[in-house]
Order: sequence, then structure tokens, then C-alpha cells
Amino acid sequence: MASNYRDLFIEMHTQYFTRVFMEWRSFDVMWPQPLAIKRLEKIAVPSLFVSGTVEWSDMYEIANEFKRVQQIAFAVIEGADHMVPLTHSKELAAHIRSFLESNS
Repeated sequence: MASNYRDLFIEMHTQYFTRVFMEWRSFDVMWPQPLAIKRLEKIAVPSLFVSGTVEWSDMYEIANEFKRVQQIAFAVIEGADHMVPLTHSKELAAHIRSFLESNS
């Protein structure tokens, strides 16, 4: 929340949660069974997991779960938080480009 995108982040989440809480009765949430986190080893394509070093602690636990994917690559962006596309777009693009080049 210390980046230059703090106000945009707050606006995006305010709009999202306002919609969720105002329209929640108009849709049913249907979770896949079994949950996706329980089926990660079934991912059969090369995958890239990107995270920052300024992240919520549970994201590190999620990253650990993704180690079950056979063809997984991890990219860590120094100083990035959960809004990597907004705050570190050039670094993110470089990681994606490198990943795609090495998997084509």
C-alpha cells in the first residue's frame, strides 16, 4: 500500500467489494470440487508463478503448494506487492517474455 498506485488500488477494491456486497443475492457461487488447490499436480502445461517480496504471508504458502505442478517456474520481483502488474509492469513483462521464450 506504499506505492504510487495506492489510490487506484483502493478505488478498484472499493468498486469490487461494493458490487459483491450489493449484488451477492443475484448470483450463486459454485466452487469446483475438489478445490483447485487440491488438483495442482494435474496442471500439464508449463506454468509461471510470479510473486513479490512484499507479499501477504499466505501467498508464500500458496507458492509452496504450486511446487506440486510438474512444469512450474517461479519468478520473484524484489519490492513488489500483490499488485505486480501495476507497480512492476516492466519486470513482470521481462519474466513472462523469458518464460515464454524458454517454453516455446
